[in-house]
Amino acid sequence: MKKVTLSLLILMVGAVWASISFYPIDTFEDGTYGKWYAFDRVGLSIINNPEKNKNDTIADSCGDYSLRITGEAENWYAGGMGTQLNMDASDFYRVQLDLYGGKLRGKIKLEMYEKAKGKETEEKWMVEIPVLGEGFTRYSIPFTAFNQETNENKFHGPTLNTITKFQIIFITQNKKGNIDLALDNILLTR
Repeated sequence: MKKVTLSLLILMVGAVWASISFYPIDTFEDGTYGKWYAFDRVGLSIINNPEKNKNDTIADSCGDYSLRITGEAENWYAGGMGTQLNMDASDFYRVQLDLYGGKLRGKIKLEMYEKAKGKETEEKWMVEIPVLGEGFTRYSIPFTAFNQETNENKFHGPTLNTITKFQIIFITQNKKGNIDLALDNILLTR
């Protein structure tokens, strides 16, 4: 009976792990952003997360640190940040991140670069999401929401091959404006 119970327990733990598996691109809990590069007019810094409200489960999951992004836009565009991944993403179906907005609204554009089997060049896939008001907002974006800039081709979803690079572009609400927001818990999930 003990063997059967142990076997069932192992199967249940395995099933739970399979259903909640994720790949952390970065949670910033090590207090650094060393794997990220910034470009154009964007500055990066690690900050302490704000005091948590009692009933804010998203803020509770953000830990102690997040990545603050500041910058000044020219023609709505402030710049961006990116990291090299070079990973097989075929086990994942979405990107999840926690975004701390503020008074300075705008949007961010997520870009994933894919090296598809049998192709010599990378393909860029992207999606735009709004920067909402003050506090953390959790975004969970399926790969199928990503498009190519040149046409309406949809992302490959579960047949995705290698993600070579992940970038985040920052766009302000006004033609001449500033960005001031924070990111945390950037993950690939099922």
